[in-house]
Order: sequence, then C-alpha cells, then structure tokens
Amino acid sequence: MKKLFLLSVILLSYGIINAQKIQDKQYSTIGYIRNDGTIQNKNYQTIGYIKSDGTIQDRHYSTVGYINADGTIQNNNYTTIGYIKTDGRIMDKN
Repeated sequence: MKKLFLLSVILLSYGIINAQKIQDKQYSTIGYIRNDGTIQNKNYQTIGYIKSDGTIQDRHYSTVGYINADGTIQNNNYTTIGYIKTDGRIMDKN
C-alpha cells in the first residue's frame, strides 16, 4: 500500500503540481495533488503531502519517500523503487 501511495503521489509531483489528477494505468482518477502539495484521495480526503525539497510525507507527516532531481523515486530507506519518465508516467524499478 505504501508503494502504491508513493508511486501515485509522484506521478504528478515531478514538475506539474497544479491541482492535477492522479490516474492509474487504466486512466481512472484515484486522487489529486493540490497547488500547495497536499495529496488527496478520490474522495478529497488528505492522505499526504509533497514538500518543496522532494520529500513525500503521509497524512501524519511521517516521511515515506523522496523524489530526486533525476526522476528517481526512493522509499524512506533510500532504496530506489521507481522512476519518473519525461512524459509523467511512473515506472517501477524493474
């Protein structure tokens, strides 16, 4: 679940945080990222935050991951779990 949350968050956090939709691979809306970095689920409940330094936090402000400038996605242990493609798609580490 944390992986899905982290990957969903990152989908729109890489340069396009502007009240964007988060969509799964079937293009179903699963959440939103607001202008201030607040992450909401499809029911508009806050589930996390994206900080300006690339830190991703859950709703309790615990760090769950990081977005690096090169598009690498890491969990809170700094293990690479995925990558952000230039078109905004998220790919797992495989």
